[in-house]
Amino acid sequence: MTPAPAPAPVRRAYEFAGFRFDASVGLSRAGRELALAPTPMRVLAVLLEAQGRFVPRQEVVQAGWGGRGATEDSISRCIYLMRRALAHPDGLEIVETAYGRGFRVAVPVRLIDADRATATLERLAQVRHPSAFETWAAARELGARGTPRDLTAAVDILEAGLAVEPGYGPSWTLLGFLRILQTNVGWIAPSEGGRRALEAAARALALDPDDVDALAVRGFVRVAVDGSVTEGLADLERAVSIDSGHWLARHMSAWALAVAGRSEAALQTARDAQGLNPLAPRAAAMLATCLHFGGAPPAETRRAVLELVARPGANGSTWAIAAVGASLAGEHDEALESSRRALEADARSVPIRMTHADVLARAGRADEARAILAELDASWPGAAAEVRAPVHLALGDRAAALRALRDGATRRGLHVGLMRTDPRLADLVSDPALAGLWHPLHGR
Repeated sequence: MTPAPAPAPVRRAYEFAGFRFDASVGLSRAGRELALAPTPMRVLAVLLEAQGRFVPRQEVVQAGWGGRGATEDSISRCIYLMRRALAHPDGLEIVETAYGRGFRVAVPVRLIDADRATATLERLAQVRHPSAFETWAAARELGARGTPRDLTAAVDILEAGLAVEPGYGPSWTLLGFLRILQTNVGWIAPSEGGRRALEAAARALALDPDDVDALAVRGFVRVAVDGSVTEGLADLERAVSIDSGHWLARHMSAWALAVAGRSEAALQTARDAQGLNPLAPRAAAMLATCLHFGGAPPAETRRAVLELVARPGANGSTWAIAAVGASLAGEHDEALESSRRALEADARSVPIRMTHADVLARAGRADEARAILAELDASWPGAAAEVRAPVHLALGDRAAALRALRDGATRRGLHVGLMRTDPRLADLVSDPALAGLWHPLHGR
């Protein structure tokens, strides 16, 4: 009997701080090849293989010069060329030197199967109808902007493309994610948004049962909307097990864990996601959210969130968390400025507008806060009802705050689970009027 052939070796590649390194291809960033001479290329390979550990000088010399003598000038020149190629827009120090210990890559490094990554890209391009990929790409760009008009346009474009080519899985997964975004900011009801997201995820998974994005979408909706915590987290864990470096799967896992009241796990997962994609505004926003709702000391949380908003591209959600932190610290002018920045980024988001109302109420501008509540009640009645609770409490209306939380739970609002650990509601969550409210999520 002929023995089975040995499996082909995995072609390894590394992703770190937005860069990708494949020894057989080279160094690249955002698909653009970056020139790097052979010696620093070999040294970078051994530093990445160490995945954050310091590599002694002699091992660097062995890797770069094959054990031949290397002068200090040669080594310094090699490290300089690496650092120049790895210049980061946030000023991150990618390559670190420590006297007596050697060198290391000082940012999170993800080892990936380069063939799997290539196959994923090929899957995007393998379509029977050219409009499938074109509509996916256009919808992805529009969806990243996050405004109501852009999200609606992205959904319309995807649905038009899927009408022509219903077998294109990436469009179904993107459609599911966009439905979650629409629900999160209060533009469609959670029950409706969750149903549509699950339908899209089911279509994607029928085409590919290992579609990581679709598993993440289904898992999140199961936790946050359906209250099926065990099943939802199993989906998310499976997504991460299929691709441990998939930042969006970890992002969705952090969100689900936070909603389910598992604050410590949520915070660590959010840090993992942000480490995998440090330039993604949504990754930074999720980290800020988990910090705020994670029970850390307010001063510590505030410092960390201020570091996040100082980075280029901070989105409205990150600025909103910064505004809440400043408001709780009594820094009302700073809070109002951060809230203004949040509104500039995302003026139609119900949670962000509620943050602005809360900041106004805490700054003694109650009439302006009430005006925002009245406007939202007129234009978006009941949308994201639970996020109104902190505003009502800041205005001294405890009964209205309790009603908002109960209404949000009845509507299966995505933020209900978070409210239990919101420091603004610390004196409210144990009220007997809320008995049993948290059980569907936090009790399972």
